[in-house]
Amino acid sequence: MIDETVRWALREDIGAGDVTTRACVPAGLRARGRFLAREPLVVAGLDLLEVIYRERGGVDNLTVLKRDGDRCAAGDVLATVRGRARTLLECERVALNFLQRLSGVATAARAFADAVEGTGCRVLDTRKTTPGLRQMEKRAAAAGGVTNHRMGLFDAVLIKNNHIAAAGGVRQAMESARGAGLPIEIEVRTWEELSEALGAGADHLLLDNLTPEEAREWVREIGGRAKVELSGGIDLSNVRAYAEAGADFVSAGTITHSARAMDISFRLELEESAIQPQESASAEPSAADPGRNAVCDPSSAPAVVGQVVNLRRAVSPPSGACPPPAGPVDNRPQDDILPHKIDLGQLRREFPGRTIVHYPTLDSTMRAAAGLRTGAVVLADEQTAGQGRHGRVWHSEAGAGIYFSTVLKPTPVLTLALGLAAAEAIAQSTGVACDLRWPNDVMAGGKKVAGILVQLVDGAAIAGIGINVNQPSFPAELAAEATSLRMTAGREIPPTDLLIVLLHAVDAFTAEPPETVLRLFARASSYAAGRRVTVELPDGAVAGTTAGLTSEGFLILRKDDGTDTLVIAGGVRAAGA
Repeated sequence: MIDETVRWALREDIGAGDVTTRACVPAGLRARGRFLAREPLVVAGLDLLEVIYRERGGVDNLTVLKRDGDRCAAGDVLATVRGRARTLLECERVALNFLQRLSGVATAARAFADAVEGTGCRVLDTRKTTPGLRQMEKRAAAAGGVTNHRMGLFDAVLIKNNHIAAAGGVRQAMESARGAGLPIEIEVRTWEELSEALGAGADHLLLDNLTPEEAREWVREIGGRAKVELSGGIDLSNVRAYAEAGADFVSAGTITHSARAMDISFRLELEESAIQPQESASAEPSAADPGRNAVCDPSSAPAVVGQVVNLRRAVSPPSGACPPPAGPVDNRPQDDILPHKIDLGQLRREFPGRTIVHYPTLDSTMRAAAGLRTGAVVLADEQTAGQGRHGRVWHSEAGAGIYFSTVLKPTPVLTLALGLAAAEAIAQSTGVACDLRWPNDVMAGGKKVAGILVQLVDGAAIAGIGINVNQPSFPAELAAEATSLRMTAGREIPPTDLLIVLLHAVDAFTAEPPETVLRLFARASSYAAGRRVTVELPDGAVAGTTAGLTSEGFLILRKDDGTDTLVIAGGVRAAGA
C-alpha cells in the first residue's frame, strides 16, 4: 500500500517528465541535497525517502539522520541525499509533501500526548484521515506518541447509534457483533443505554459530545465496570480536562484531519566536478513505470539513523550479471564455491524453464526478486541485510543456510501455506519434525529453524524463506531461540536436495485451496489452538490461550477473562518463553 501510494504520487507529479528540469539541467550533473527543519517539529515520514528514490532511480546514497518521532529544532538536518541532479529536483516536491504532511500529524500527536501526560489517559487517533494516506498518517500519529484506534472498518467493531437502531437495541447489537470475533466498543447516549450495555457485558464504552463535567459524572456512574472513551469536540484547549474526568481514552480527529504541514525545505548543492558523461536515454526512468525493474538495488530495509543506503538502480532484471553497486558488496551472480554450495546445475535441471538467479553475497533476496516473473527464484549464499517480520534482521551466515526468495501469485493464507511447505520439506529431507508458530516461524526442538516473510510488490507476492541448515552454533544473543537442522539432526544436511524438495512443496501447498491450508496448518501447529501464549501487540503484551484460526488465517486468542481477541499481526511466544 505505501509503495503504491508513493508510486502514484510520483506519477501524478512527474507525469511524462519534468520538462523544466530536462530543459535546464544537464543529464550528467551530480548534486547533493539536504532536508532541513525550518521550525520546531516532530518528524515523520523519513522512511518514505528510501521508497521515493528507489522507485525513481538515479540516487547513489541516502543518509537518514533522525528517527520518526524525534523532536527537531529549526535548522536540524533530517536527511541527506546524493545522486543525479535531475532526480533530486524531480523528487523534491513529492518528498517534501510527504515529510511536511506526516511531520504535521506527528507534531500534532505529540502535542496531544504531552497535554495528557500524568493523567493515565491515552489519546487515540481516528479514521478521519486523508484518503489513500491512512496507513502513513496513522504511523505518523503513533510516532508522535498517540495510540492508533482501529485501522478501518475491518479490524474492530464500533457500534454507534445507527447500528443500534438497525439492530433493534443495544443488547441485540452486542449479541450480533460477538459473532465477528473482534474487539467490541459501543456508543451509549442515555443512562438506559448504559445500563443495557453493561448488562450485555460491554467492556469498552464510547461517550460522545459531553462536556468535561458531564463526562466526569458518567465515568463516576460506570465505576470501572468498562473502559471509557470520550470523543467529540476534543482539541488541545480541552483535552486535559477530558482526561482528568477519569476517561481511559480520548479520541481526537483533529490530529489527522486538521494537522498543518510543517515547514521543511530541501537545499540542493552541486558537487565539485559534478558533470559526468551523459547517460544513455534508456537509463532515464519514466514516471509511467518508476522503479519497476530495480531488481539489483542493494538496499533492503527502511533507512535507519546514520545508515547510508545505496540506491543505484538497474534498468532491467538480471539475466547474467547485475551492474555492481557503488559500495563494497558484490551483488553480481556468480558460481563461487562455498562449503555448502547449492548445486545450481542440479537445481536448473530439476526446474527447466524457471528463472533461477544466484548471488554469492547479497543484501536481500527479496529486493532482488522484485520485478522478476512468477516462479523466479533468487538465491544467495549470504545475506548482509536479510529481513524478518516487523523490520527484524535475519541472521544469514555465509554458506550455512538456504536463503532465497521466489515470486508467487498472491493467494489467501499464503504465509501459512509456505510454512507447511517448509515443514514438509524439512521432514522429508532430514527426518526432523517441525512445529509451526503462527504465522511464519518453523520450529525444531522449541527453537526457530526457519522463517518466512511475504511482501506484495506490483501485484506479485515476493516470498522470502530462510532456513538454518548447517550452522554449528549461533551468536550468544540468538542461541536461546535459534537452531539449525545440523544441530537438531546431528549431521550435515545437503542443501541442494533440501531446496529441491522445498520448491516442489511450495508449488504444491500454494496450489491448495485456503480451507485445505487452514485445516493442515491447524493440524501441524501446536500454536493454532489450545496453547498458552503471549502476543506482542502495539498496545503491549497480551496473554491467553490460542483458540483456532479464522477463515482469513488470523489467530484467535482467548484471554484469561474469557473474551476473544483477533490477532492479525503480532509476535507470538509460548507462555514463559
